Order: sequence, then structure tokens, then C-alpha cells
Amino acid sequence: MTLASNINTNYSNNNNTRNIIDKYFYYEDIVLKYLDTVPYINNYTYHKVSGRITLFLLTMGILAIINEICISLDMYILSKNTYNEINSSDLQSLKKHKLLLEKHFKNDGTGHSFISNDNEETLQDFFSKPVPVAHLTVTCAVINSKDGYKPILKTPLVYQFEFTTNELYTYDNNNNASINDGLEYGCKLVELRRKLYHFFKDSSIYEELSKNTNINFTISKNIFIYNNKDELLDSSFDDYPLCFLKLETGNVIKCEFLI
Repeated sequence: MTLASNINTNYSNNNNTRNIIDKYFYYEDIVLKYLDTVPYINNYTYHKVSGRITLFLLTMGILAIINEICISLDMYILSKNTYNEINSSDLQSLKKHKLLLEKHFKNDGTGHSFISNDNEETLQDFFSKPVPVAHLTVTCAVINSKDGYKPILKTPLVYQFEFTTNELYTYDNNNNASINDGLEYGCKLVELRRKLYHFFKDSSIYEELSKNTNINFTISKNIFIYNNKDELLDSSFDDYPLCFLKLETGNVIKCEFLI
């Protein structure tokens, strides 16, 4: 009885396998006949073997596209969650954001920095990082502090800044580049403040204003920058990346020059 039962089981399994194989070839034949009608692809399906190879490559390509779409969606969702967290957080709490507390750079002992692989990032960790700010538009009002804080100019000054990868590096006397520690997330606020200072200080408008009065214009005390949520970014945020201060590429933000 046991031997007969085993024979029946094996026979049943063989029949099931045969049925699966027959169904596969049945549907494969339908797909191959359809591919014969598709322009360009039909050049590769003239033979059964060639057609099967073409079908395999098309299947792998479709699976690769689906995989890329899933990764892109995952990247978008993780990135969106990070920006939602940053934009809904208090500015002071962002100074202790977990991503800023992680150290990804080490010094090699010669004054140069390199990316540390002690804690290798996962794909999710990489996608959850905010993107460094690439460019901003800043509208700047010139304010008279001695006359009721009224605007001096009817039309605000407009500056457009781009932040390149060169600003992530410092150079020694031999022109050797090293990564500025902490600039993994792009330009810091102090760099934007410094740009605004020099652009305004070197302008003809500042030259005209300084002829009539003695102006004590400094980077830390006379430049007031606001983020995309109209929150004041004082000098205590100067060492923090722009992308952690509720700023994103393409934002138009406000600034005040107090003189």
C-alpha cells in the first residue's frame, strides 16, 4: 500500500508539473505571436529560439523599469517625510537634528578630510537626507534704523545666488582641496550672509548712502535673513546648512539691510 501510494503521489506531481509547463508554453506562444506583429521587435522573433531570447530580455527590462519606479517612489516618500519634519519643527530644535549629529567626515591627519565608511549608509538613509540648496533668490530691503525703520529704497534689491560644489572645499597654499567638515549638506547660512554683505557693500547704492552718513555696516549685526517660512535666521544659525533651515532650491526669501 505504501509503495502504491508513493507511485500515485509521484504520478500526480508529474502531472501537475506537466500541466504547469504546458500552460507556460501555451501563454508563451500567445505572447510570441503578438510580438511578431510589433514593428522592429518582429525582426528578432523570426525563429522560436530568437523569439524566446527576445521575450526574456523584454521581461527583464520591464522588471528593471518597475524596480526603478519603486526606488524612485521610495526616494520621493523618504525625502518628502524629511522635508515635512524639518518644515514643521521649531528652528532651535533643528540645531540638534539627528542627521546633523552624525559624523560622516574624518581627518586624515594632514588637514584633509575624507568620507568615513565606519557607518555605511543604507539606501533609506541616503534618500532621507535633505538635498543641498543649489540656488536662491533674495529680495533685500534697505532699512533706515534712524528714521522709524522705514525702507530707504522704493524697490527692494534682488540678488540671485548659486552655490557650487567648490564652496564645499577649502584650499591650502599648495592648492590642495579638502572637504569642509559639516558641509555634506551644502552651503551654510554664513556663506549666504557673507555673499549678501559683499554684494551690497560693493554696490553703487551703498556708496551713495555712505556719502551722506557714517554707516557701521557689519555682517553679524546689520543683515537680517528670513527663511521660506518668514522666520528670522539670526547669527546663531550661521554654522548650519541652508537645507536644515527650511530653505530649498529655488526659494525666494527676504532679507533686510539695517543701516
